[in-house]
Amino acid sequence: TKEIKELAKEQGEHYQPEIKIYEHSYRMEPKEGEKFLKSAVEKELKQILETYLKGKTYSAELAPKMNNELCKMILDKLKTMNYPRYKMVVQVIITSATGQNIRVASRCLWDPKVDNYASAIFSNVNYL
Repeated sequence: TKEIKELAKEQGEHYQPEIKIYEHSYRMEPKEGEKFLKSAVEKELKQILETYLKGKTYSAELAPKMNNELCKMILDKLKTMNYPRYKMVVQVIITSATGQNIRVASRCLWDPKVDNYASAIFSNVNYL
């Protein structure tokens, strides 16, 4: 480049180096084969809930521990399902089935092209 600068000076021209423009090296969206598949995740959620809660009775003292264990099991399973560009949020609610209704709502910022959710409910005479 020193020779180019000297040659430009001799010819009375101003040397301007070539400016390279690079694209971002990170991806903002998942690749086609890595998109979140709601049906596959819901199938796994149902299986985890049924396996873990089947035959157990509700206990207010044990519910927080069970809740944490279920969250960890679900997150561990989601990590094995190859969703590298997703941030996973797991919410588990354990309550007794005493004839009352419960409604849960969540809010978040959402990109409808790539964001999604999955939900599953396990219900028996002890749990809702």
